Amino acid sequence: MPAVIYIDVIGSDERLLHEQVLNGAEIMSEHPQGQTIVRYLSERGVDPLNPDKFRCITGKGIEFVKDGNTYLSGNVMLMNDAGVEIPGRFRDEALSFENEGKTPVFVSVNNRPSRRPILGSLWGQEPA
Repeated sequence: MPAVIYIDVIGSDERLLHEQVLNGAEIMSEHPQGQTIVRYLSERGVDPLNPDKFRCITGKGIEFVKDGNTYLSGNVMLMNDAGVEIPGRFRDEALSFENEGKTPVFVSVNNRPSRRPILGSLWGQEPA
């Protein structure tokens, strides 16, 4: 079973709210990685908040809206398609972790290339 093994977050004063919305959206996802994220957040006491809108983007991830904020959760292709700027350290980590067989999941809020363009990245892999 996949597991979240690493999380990195660009600072946000609303981190808990974003995690609650992510948890609520990933509950709706049928992808095993989404269910892994739900388990990870739930085990840490993050209660889910249901999104107002939800859409699966095949092969890339999910898009969801809560209280006027648009979130994306998925792979680098999803972020690129949405024009989300992925900071250098996240790109460097992605290459390093992918070479170890780990799967990056990027999460963004409002697709803005600002001081907080990415909420975070989660890395998962099958346990040995």
